[in-house]
Amino acid sequence: MHKDSAPSPKKRTGRQSGSCQSSRHWRKLFCALTAIAALPMTTVAQTVDGDLSVHRSRHTGLATFVTARDGGRISLPTRTRSPAVRPADFLHSYGPLFGVTDPANELAVSRSDTDALGHRHTIYQQLHNGIEVFSGMLKVHQDSNTEVYAANGDFYPISNKLNTTPTLSAEEAADAAIQHAEQGEPEVEQTRLVIVDPGWYGDVAIGEHLAYYVVLTDWSVPLHDAFFVDAHTGDVLDRWGLSHSAKYRVVYDGQGTTYLPGVLERWEGQPPRLWYEVNSAYDFMGDTYDLLYRGFGRDSIDDAGLHLVATVNSQALTCPNAEWRTGALQSVYCPGLTVDDVVGHELGHGLTTFTSNLIYQNQSGQLNESYSDIFGEAVDLFNGDASEPGLPAGTSWPKDSGYQDNGTDTPNSRRFTCSGYDSSVRWLIGEDWVVIRDMWDPTCKGHPDRANSPLQTCSAADWGGVHSGSGIPNHAFAMMTDGKSFNGYLVNGIGLIKSLAVWYRAMTTYLTPSSDFTDAYIALNQAASDLIGTYANDPRTGLPYPSTFTAEDAAEVDKALLAVEMNTDGLCGATNLFFDPDPPEQCSNRTTVYTSDFENGPNGWYSFVTIGNPPTPSPWQWTTDLPAFREGFAWFCSDPDIGDCGSQDESAVHSLYSPVIALPPAAADLRLIFAHYVATETGWDGGNLRVSTDGGGWELVPTSTFRHNPYNALLSTASHGNTNPLAGQPAFTGVGGEWGISLVDLSALAAGAQTIQLRFDFGKDGCTGLDGWYVDDVELYYCLNCPDGPISWLAPLDGVIDARQPRDATTAELQGIDLIVTQAPMGADPSCWALCETDSEEAPNTIEGVTEYALGVYSIQLARGLTPGAVTKITYQGNTASATGSFTSLPADSNADGLSNTSDILSLIDCCLNEVCTPPYDKYSCDIDRSDVVNTADILRLIDLLNGAGAFLRGWNLESPYDGGECP
Repeated sequence: MHKDSAPSPKKRTGRQSGSCQSSRHWRKLFCALTAIAALPMTTVAQTVDGDLSVHRSRHTGLATFVTARDGGRISLPTRTRSPAVRPADFLHSYGPLFGVTDPANELAVSRSDTDALGHRHTIYQQLHNGIEVFSGMLKVHQDSNTEVYAANGDFYPISNKLNTTPTLSAEEAADAAIQHAEQGEPEVEQTRLVIVDPGWYGDVAIGEHLAYYVVLTDWSVPLHDAFFVDAHTGDVLDRWGLSHSAKYRVVYDGQGTTYLPGVLERWEGQPPRLWYEVNSAYDFMGDTYDLLYRGFGRDSIDDAGLHLVATVNSQALTCPNAEWRTGALQSVYCPGLTVDDVVGHELGHGLTTFTSNLIYQNQSGQLNESYSDIFGEAVDLFNGDASEPGLPAGTSWPKDSGYQDNGTDTPNSRRFTCSGYDSSVRWLIGEDWVVIRDMWDPTCKGHPDRANSPLQTCSAADWGGVHSGSGIPNHAFAMMTDGKSFNGYLVNGIGLIKSLAVWYRAMTTYLTPSSDFTDAYIALNQAASDLIGTYANDPRTGLPYPSTFTAEDAAEVDKALLAVEMNTDGLCGATNLFFDPDPPEQCSNRTTVYTSDFENGPNGWYSFVTIGNPPTPSPWQWTTDLPAFREGFAWFCSDPDIGDCGSQDESAVHSLYSPVIALPPAAADLRLIFAHYVATETGWDGGNLRVSTDGGGWELVPTSTFRHNPYNALLSTASHGNTNPLAGQPAFTGVGGEWGISLVDLSALAAGAQTIQLRFDFGKDGCTGLDGWYVDDVELYYCLNCPDGPISWLAPLDGVIDARQPRDATTAELQGIDLIVTQAPMGADPSCWALCETDSEEAPNTIEGVTEYALGVYSIQLARGLTPGAVTKITYQGNTASATGSFTSLPADSNADGLSNTSDILSLIDCCLNEVCTPPYDKYSCDIDRSDVVNTADILRLIDLLNGAGAFLRGWNLESPYDGGECP
């Protein structure tokens, strides 16, 4: 499925599937550029489950590629084993890794064949209630001994809530597609019922839908497009072209007609004709057939002898151009386009159709286009005897009698820079016509050379950048063939024959319609691993190439793929993954100020149009219709595809207000965390966050305050035609592709405030939209600076706790009671200390403040004196540990004259132990030997022996009977 002509500039209906694929994007063609800055580079997710190596989808978490951990066979439980292992045995044992729980009802065999290595590959189509799940496919791979060594593919979770009984008929769905096409008089080529979510192949995830897959054809327009039409509503969920082309747009006078297939000129075995392009198409289609047959034993592009049909000198397409037309099973060429790499390119699209059938959108479309470039350039290099850099040499390419060798194959020196155009035509696509791509250095033609290059803009006008983004895998192929130093990797070339064998095996064995770069990275490496110890066929002779494929060759394949970052998500398609999927770092010891997950209602949140008067208001709504498999409720502001940016101007800001939230005095280090999903028209529509403190004005929360997942771009400015009231502001815009968590530090904005209110603003311009902004799980909290450390509530004989009560209210030194604690962590937040008093009839006592006198020495001030006879506990909460001390105050009348605090008591103890007491301590009787006092508990018991005189505290941090009582 391929679309090389720009999408029709018509409005789309229903929820859209691409961030830049609607009408007004002709004036917004740069929209995809705004979402590519500062994207995280994430690698292929891989885990080890027992003896298995499991690669998982970043979207579903389910397996996408499974091999044995040691690279050998995958062990199966003996109870499922038959004498010869069956693919079903593997699925019954390991199907749950992919999400398969009932293989008999969820999968159906679509094809099973054996390759040249003797390996058998069984392909299963995913079904749900008997209906095809589009691009849901699993492949089980067995060696010549029937042992399973790998399995791969995509299996998608489908909700049982999905209504799989269509409301519309196939005819009604086809009519809806025809109305949406709005051009020509299309015929319905095919219609079939499927389940699909465009998010599965790189567009916006909208949830699975029951839909009709409709293909319309009218070559007079021309039109050859595929549609997904919702089987219940008739909305068009997605649309793309099926014409595969090597387009390089140049306007010139065309010749010929639009009639297809045209007048028969030459067929197999006939001698050359006078018309040059008839002969060149004939010759180069023969070269492509020979490359497949001698190199891989493949009988034509379908491996079943399909006739290779071409129409040359045609005006049935927008010229200059060339196309592969899947419906007609033929290639079509404008005048002058029948050059060898272009002919090989178009037949390469046909090969893809009959093998992996890569969808012609986003990264899968970029792989599709790259495969055609690779096969086109392989034909170009082989038929010019230029497979190795340098002068034409080695085994010659066999040519039929009358063959017209019109290719420009020299100079063929090794490439180094863009200046190679003057010294070498190696790795140039279309050099016999006009150079349209450069596989050796894609940047020479303004195309990306690695997955995270800023040049990877994924233009909607090119169906997600299928032609420009093809430069990334093209670069990898050229690099692994000739060798190159790039992006920190030194790749040693393995030659064209071996490289082509790896890519062909990956295409025919492992890739599926929705494969992206990370899938291709795994598939190509697996293909290289399969080939170790084998001899690839030489397409020039059909005989085994004398150099065996080695483990060292496989390592070079991996390095070339790593160099172009195909192991990462990259910047591609309608979905630009701008959220960091890792959770934010949060303080472990925190106090929640406010939280709402919206599961029990709006909880005081409300929506309002704060700017603008749109004719179609779309306020924030409390909803359970959440994308990307999220369950529960959240708030959602839609970004509908409406308006015309003129008479119907939808420009507005819709705001979601939180309740007014009271802030405690301790909330100095205030944080906000929330979950959200973004799918907006990139660069034009988007949202940001504002706060108001103590009822004051609304202030934009700046990007600098975000600690995790900040705004990902600036919205286009008014000077660029953006009528969004938030134009030019930082915002979340584009298609994040998944839920993310943002963390904001509001400490500076809320400093000294008693209340705070949050406002999520979603701004839209005058027309065009996508899906919207979802917000969930909002929490305000403040962090406690509570470092861990040793706690000593009472160290021996050093006055570590000083609990005293003022003798009268006029004592300025003390208000309430003052506790001194030593050997505590340094720099602890006052909120790290908590107090609880049991057995008290008075109102709860509180900590008024905490003062750090010295390193680890704290004075804890209480609101009032201790309740006589009550048990009081003070708890210190460290970040990972806590400590609690408790004590009991004796009745106030037990205080003897002259003994008012712990210092006095300790002085008394000292005089008793030394048997030398001075006033006022000499009036107390002491009858105790120093040897009886060995620890703190003895000291406290000694206090009790002092006739009850002056013992204000007892039982500090002691076991029963001193600890008494429990705090709630």
